[in-house]
Amino acid sequence: MERKLLADELPVAIGARAFDLLVALIEARDRTVSKDELLRAVWPDTEVGDNNLTVAISALRKVLREMPNEQTTIRTVFGKGYRFVAPLQEHVASAPAMLEPPMIDAPSIAVLPFSVMSDDPAYEHFGDGIAEDIITELSRNRWLTVIARSSSFTYKDAAVSTEEVVRAFGVRYVLEGSVRSAGSRVRVTAQLVDAGRNVILAERFDRDLADIFALQDEITALIVSVIRPALYEAEEVRSVRRRPESIDAWSAYQRGVWHFKGESEAESREARHWFERAMTLDPGYAPGYYGMALVLLHDGSANLAHAVPDWQQVGERLAEQAVALDPRDSGTHSVLALARRVRGDNVGALEATGRALALNPSDAAAHGTAGATLVFDGHPLDGLLSLATSIRLSPRDPRLHIRHCHLGIGHFLARQLDAAEATALMMIRRWPEHSFGPRLLAAVVAEAGRIPEAQAAFRTAYAMSPKSFDDYTHARMPWFRREDFDRVLAALRLAGLESPAE
Repeated sequence: MERKLLADELPVAIGARAFDLLVALIEARDRTVSKDELLRAVWPDTEVGDNNLTVAISALRKVLREMPNEQTTIRTVFGKGYRFVAPLQEHVASAPAMLEPPMIDAPSIAVLPFSVMSDDPAYEHFGDGIAEDIITELSRNRWLTVIARSSSFTYKDAAVSTEEVVRAFGVRYVLEGSVRSAGSRVRVTAQLVDAGRNVILAERFDRDLADIFALQDEITALIVSVIRPALYEAEEVRSVRRRPESIDAWSAYQRGVWHFKGESEAESREARHWFERAMTLDPGYAPGYYGMALVLLHDGSANLAHAVPDWQQVGERLAEQAVALDPRDSGTHSVLALARRVRGDNVGALEATGRALALNPSDAAAHGTAGATLVFDGHPLDGLLSLATSIRLSPRDPRLHIRHCHLGIGHFLARQLDAAEATALMMIRRWPEHSFGPRLLAAVVAEAGRIPEAQAAFRTAYAMSPKSFDDYTHARMPWFRREDFDRVLAALRLAGLESPAE
């Protein structure tokens, strides 16, 4: 049998998770299905939060063409779960048969970090660089969904099976490889495996180290030709990522990315050091500039104590330099969009994310910045969709908590208080070291009239990070609309914030 959803006898695009969710609701249509039961049915082998279910329900409502707030197909039963309420009629002749579809309904791939068979630590960054270039080149193809580097690289140095990667990312193909050095020569192996564990491609390349960039292009071309042979003849029309003139600059950039995963002052300082070195070694290498900009913008917008003065202005200037150096790199436009967003230039931010996504439709960071911009620009429902796309493309991103922060704010501003509360609780469980979860919870339950709970959550958040409330007591953040900021501020004051913004 075939798993298919039809409307007017025409197939409707629906993801595997959404289809599983629809089946679970229909099979239990005579009763309310709890959230826990749906989570077990749709994500049996993965621990996810209630917010995943909320986003999936919202997406399914759109697929079923349900009008906002009507609940004509799926009814939310407050405090209990969901129930399928649309009329059904069985058609035995066309009963669907159970085939296993891919979780992502498109050609998709996860490129794992290459293992390094060398005692020289320099080759570790070299191996990471090969994998990242493959990801970047593949991402330029509009038809291919590529899992972001920040997610696939969480499997670095981990013994992981193809089945685990497929299950985690919902991809059809997995690329893994290795790097082995011998004097001035380097050997790179690459193996492409499909979801059924069939080896599609196994190649070995022996080159002088100076030929590494030609090697990267060759591996990428092979993978692309396997997934869609017709593309091989049109290879020349693909955008080619600008390469650094110095491999030392590339290695410095890789080290900066590695340290940027941390959020301590020491890690931030180390990341800035390596990005600055990349810019010094190769002044024409754009990633060094936007890597530095990203660190400054992250630390400053998060109100971290070690943020540098004038972080927004310096970050935007660096991002503009990166765009000028390499306008074909989606990362340059993505970071420029972030710089504009935190300055409050929503129009400019959306223009930049549009350029980034035109170059790389799988740029998870660009989708995330677009989503946050829309949330703060008075279009939270649209923003939630972009944020969900960002999370799907990079579900293991080290900065994932920021995406969920914006999801929570989006739900709050869309007056979806149940979803906002679920997001806050999920964040408290998953990232207990961050204060945003209890801060969001304080605002949500305060607006819902549960003042004692709000006050308890506020005390927790304030004890964790008093400085994070400075933006609410000193001045309005530029990315907030006045009416939205006033609403959040009023909720926090009910929860216990004493000083109003001026």
